[in-house]
Amino acid sequence: MILMSAAILLWMPLSIREITAYAVEKIVEPENPITNENMYADYPYLRELDMSYQTAFDFPMHQVLLDHERLSAYICNYCGIQSIYNQSLSKLPHLTLIVLKHNALKYVHPDSFQHNSRLDHIDLSGNQLVTINSQATLRHISSVSILNLSQNRKLDINRVKLECDRLMIFSCNNCATTYLDRNSFAGMSRLSHINFNENMVDQIHYDALEWLSYLKTLNIDGNRNLTMLSFSSNSLKWLSAENCSLEGTLQTSHLPELKTINVRGNRITNLDELSLVTNRKINTLLLDDNELEKIPKILIKLPELQRLCLDRNLLQPYENIDEAALVYKKRFLRQNCSQDDIFHHKFEYYLTNKNGVAVYKKNPVHSVSNNGATIDLSGRNIVFIEQDYLIDYANVLEFMFDNNQQFDFKESMPFLESYSVEILYMRNCSITALNSSTFEKLPKLTSLHLQGNQILSLQGTSFYPQHGLTYINLAGNNLQLISITAFLLLGLLKVLILDDNQHFWRTNRRHFLISTSISNLSCENCGVEQLTDETFNMMPNLRALNLHNNNLKSFDLNPLNELETLCIDDAYLDDTTLHKLEKHFDRVTELEAGCKKQSLSRLLRSKINSRNILYDIADATAMTDATEETIIERSFAGSTFESFARRSAGQAIGLNILVILITSLLTFQLYGSHSHIHSVREQNLLHNDQKNVNAQPNCSGNENSTDSASSEESVIQKRNDHQYQQQEKERGAIARE
Repeated sequence: MILMSAAILLWMPLSIREITAYAVEKIVEPENPITNENMYADYPYLRELDMSYQTAFDFPMHQVLLDHERLSAYICNYCGIQSIYNQSLSKLPHLTLIVLKHNALKYVHPDSFQHNSRLDHIDLSGNQLVTINSQATLRHISSVSILNLSQNRKLDINRVKLECDRLMIFSCNNCATTYLDRNSFAGMSRLSHINFNENMVDQIHYDALEWLSYLKTLNIDGNRNLTMLSFSSNSLKWLSAENCSLEGTLQTSHLPELKTINVRGNRITNLDELSLVTNRKINTLLLDDNELEKIPKILIKLPELQRLCLDRNLLQPYENIDEAALVYKKRFLRQNCSQDDIFHHKFEYYLTNKNGVAVYKKNPVHSVSNNGATIDLSGRNIVFIEQDYLIDYANVLEFMFDNNQQFDFKESMPFLESYSVEILYMRNCSITALNSSTFEKLPKLTSLHLQGNQILSLQGTSFYPQHGLTYINLAGNNLQLISITAFLLLGLLKVLILDDNQHFWRTNRRHFLISTSISNLSCENCGVEQLTDETFNMMPNLRALNLHNNNLKSFDLNPLNELETLCIDDAYLDDTTLHKLEKHFDRVTELEAGCKKQSLSRLLRSKINSRNILYDIADATAMTDATEETIIERSFAGSTFESFARRSAGQAIGLNILVILITSLLTFQLYGSHSHIHSVREQNLLHNDQKNVNAQPNCSGNENSTDSASSEESVIQKRNDHQYQQQEKERGAIARE
């Protein structure tokens, strides 16, 4: 027993203890139940008796619970009380408060409170009442101002009759009431506060509250079947209908005295502007978690408005959204709107006036493929996506957000939250910057595709803390600056693609990047002009380097020993570098084997082949007379080869044709030279033979003439045969050359 008054000391004399007990006003007795009605007769000034947690205690059936003239409050929460009988409280004339919460109460006699004329507050919540008693009525409670029947989960207020014309606060939360009409509160004309949240109310009749002229507050939160507010009241000032199913347009024009409206967590899509004109006394309007797409201009200009909450709606960008947000901030209308006050839930910071679409978790618009592993929101002109859009999709691995051409990340605001997404595609958007918070809610991210955006720079914290990234593609951005430590903390990054960023390489720096993990780097069309042996020496694991379509004039040959793939163009390489590379022809060929085009190795091959052809032709023609004509022709052929060999390997496809043409030219020249020589020799032979013929004596007229002609034909035939054989040999030699 705990005595609440003057402290009682055990060493006091008996008379003093008796006087002290006489003055006790409150007793908390958690262990000893009432065993007879005179149990506390020695405490005449006892005002409050609390016997809570006596779980085995119940009111006696045929006797008075307690006989006490001054006891005003009786409390027995979490006891075992099942019934209140007619005589149970009959000898407690000053009782004003009875609290019997969370018992097993099923029955209350209609006249249980007949002798308690001062009773003001009854709390029977958390019991098992259905109709209270067989007559479904409770009499003699006209003095009661507070009645709490909450958490009697089968109690329908429309099935009982309560005679309490002074009742002011009536609560029946978590009951089974299905509707409210004019008879629901019959005999309760002075009601000022009604709490009926978490019932099954699906309709409130227009005149259900109209006659309650003292009504000030109505709480109907959590009535999931309630779709509209159609009732009328000329006195209601505070209305809460949170987490119901209100839908469409919110109509409150029939509630002219309203000052506070809470309709959070519904499906309201519009606000009736006529109602806003009527409700000019509104100072608090809570509209979070609805489906509003636009903020009425008149709303944020209500003269008495002090608090306006609009977070987590389906607000869409529109022309005057910036103006509305500015007025909202200027009037300080955000007051305790989001319970956690999370930055990204604040509509005034994430909405833009761009022509586009905002997408939200409650209204998904994506397509799904690969058995739920891929979610696609590409090409939908999205300018805003709710951060927790993917939070309910635990199996998604790939998120596609390509071609939303007006979308950009919000500064200091995470993009998405997902604990499963590994691959992210955001190609051809309007992303201008990355910061440390952009991907912080995507811990499983391994592959990032950001081609075709407008990213200007990458800082040392741009990808922090995404330590799991293995692939990053930033091709086709507008990169002006890349911090040397931008990828330093990405210990698993293997592939980095920076193609078609033509400006960032112009900054003079000794080292390109610091990374101990990148093995594949592509910088195609990046404006690279020169490489030194220090350019990539802070990237010790670099094995594949693509530098196609750059104006590379020279580079150091030392990195060739470390690389496994090297792709470069030959168009701008200077003669010195080309000459050095000729000595490493086999290594260059090996490095270019994995490239899309092998331009450098083809160029080196063509230079080597052209030089060998010239040497072979020079050797083949060394035996011919060096006439002025052959010297000019050889000079022309040599200069042609030398000029062509210096061209790009991309043009070397015509080299074979040119070789054939020049070979043919030299063959013709060679053949002409030999033919000329043989012609001269033939003329000399004919001349000598003619002399021999003329020197012989003319022995016998015609006979001698015939013999002479025959001899001349024989000589000519021999010469022709000799000439033919010589030509055949020369053709064979030329063919072999």
